[in-house]
Amino acid sequence: MSKQTGSFVAILLIAAVGGAVALRLHNRTLADVSSEAQTILPATHTPRAQAQPKPEVSGETDEPPVDTTGWKTYTSRNYAFEFKYPAAWKVTPTPTTEEFDLLTIIPGDKTTPIHIFLSKKGYIGLEDVKTEPIDVSGQTGVNVQQALVGVEYNKVFYTFDLGNAVKDKPQFKALVGSVVFGTH
Repeated sequence: MSKQTGSFVAILLIAAVGGAVALRLHNRTLADVSSEAQTILPATHTPRAQAQPKPEVSGETDEPPVDTTGWKTYTSRNYAFEFKYPAAWKVTPTPTTEEFDLLTIIPGDKTTPIHIFLSKKGYIGLEDVKTEPIDVSGQTGVNVQQALVGVEYNKVFYTFDLGNAVKDKPQFKALVGSVVFGTH
């Protein structure tokens, strides 16, 4: 192999490795963030939020609004909140842990769940994640790319996690936008 060909191969190899690393960082999913940071933020910890106007949950204008006609309503008497969800989806409360309670939502026949973590100790998966402010049912919360949303209401931390169900992001946003706190 000539010196010129060897240099070209070395440059090509460096570019490929650098591109792969950049692509991985760019495409890093919230599921990666969630699985790496399944820690609970203490109630005294406030995730970093940029000083911006509070966007609505449905603030992204490039997506048409989701029609929620015919959606079911899930009501939690223990946590005094409710939300709407598509009729084909299944909401299942899972056994509680010392750290949090969990609602698992299966979108239709899909196997990629959406989670709602409920904790009196802090948010789940929002540690050291850049967040933006968001308004959910009149409560100021934190949000990561409209796919991981944390809201504190009545000393309970609600963490809505889209996970890998990215195809369901419009419905997830509508679900979070339908949340009502203080119900019984």
